[in-house]
Amino acid sequence: MMMGLAKEVEKRMAAAGVRGSKITLKVMKSKDATKLPGKFLGHGSCISLSKSSDLPLTRNCDMISKTGMKLFERLDVDKDLVRGMGIMICSLKPDNFAST
Repeated sequence: MMMGLAKEVEKRMAAAGVRGSKITLKVMKSKDATKLPGKFLGHGSCISLSKSSDLPLTRNCDMISKTGMKLFERLDVDKDLVRGMGIMICSLKPDNFAST
């Protein structure tokens, strides 16, 4: 699942011609694992959690996925309680950006 999110982020960053140096992982965790969501394909009542980390300037999906997994482990959420997840890359720079 994490690699799929990372590949989508990489594809969108390549289309925009940017790279980023900060990753944020957002996770929706079920408040009550015993209750089923009220709607078909719904997520039910959830708690939103997030963690972020710095990266070297990149859009590489392997690096994004690996860092995302480390952040997920730091959140210490049971994978069976996850109802939604997203990756956000910030501190964007254009591909032709030259750091000094």
